[in-house]
Order: sequence, then C-alpha cells, then structure tokens
Amino acid sequence: WMAAAGSLPPGWPLLLPLAALAGPTIHLANSLVDLDADERTGLTSLATSLGEDRAPLVLTILTASIYVLAWVILLWTTDPPTAALLAASAGTLCAGLGVGLSWRSGSRAREQGWLLQATGLALLAVAWVAAADA
Repeated sequence: WMAAAGSLPPGWPLLLPLAALAGPTIHLANSLVDLDADERTGLTSLATSLGEDRAPLVLTILTASIYVLAWVILLWTTDPPTAALLAASAGTLCAGLGVGLSWRSGSRAREQGWLLQATGLALLAVAWVAAADA
C-alpha cells in the first residue's frame, strides 16, 4: 500500500484484524491439503489438531470473516473504483470456491481449494491497491 499510494491506507487500524486472520486462514487451508498424510504419519498440524470435521468449518468461518470485514472496510473507508470492486469480487469468488473445495476429501481437491484461496487473497490485495490509486 505504501508503495502504491505513499501513505497508510484508509482505515488501516481496521486492516490489522484482517491481516491477523489471513495468515492463519491460509495456513489452515494449506494444512488441510496434507491432512490425510499427516494423520497417517502422526504429524501435527493445524488441520490435524482441529480434526477433519472441525477444520473445514473453522476455515469457512475465518474466510467469511475476512471477506465480510474486507468489504465493509473497502466500502466504508473509500470510494472504490470499478477496478477495485471487480478485483474484490473476483477474490471473494475465488475464496468461496476454494473453501468449497477444501470441504472435499482428498488432497487434490483441497490443494486446488488452497490455491484458489491464496489467489482470492492476492486479488483482495489488488483491490486495495486499486482503491488506493483512485
């Protein structure tokens, strides 16, 4: 943000909880990819600690929290241009699809889910930069 706009983003104190949620959320999505293998070998991860039933539920709640908070902040603190709204919409869609894939069994679907969620966060960042540049 600083590189794009030369200042702190509008509502930056509100972005801190968003960033604090994003790291563990993407980590959980990634650890779901290896859930079956980690359980077989006895490795402990965030997903194995939560369990196969709770991990996707926690992922869903965290992801929804991130995107609801992001949209509220984006619309409340800025007058976002169309490009920012499109990037945020695409990011939200990717994240939603990714979470859906993370609920499936098997590492291949969960890996695609994790990649979509990471892409969603990247698109959300693009939305913020587009809003800063407006």
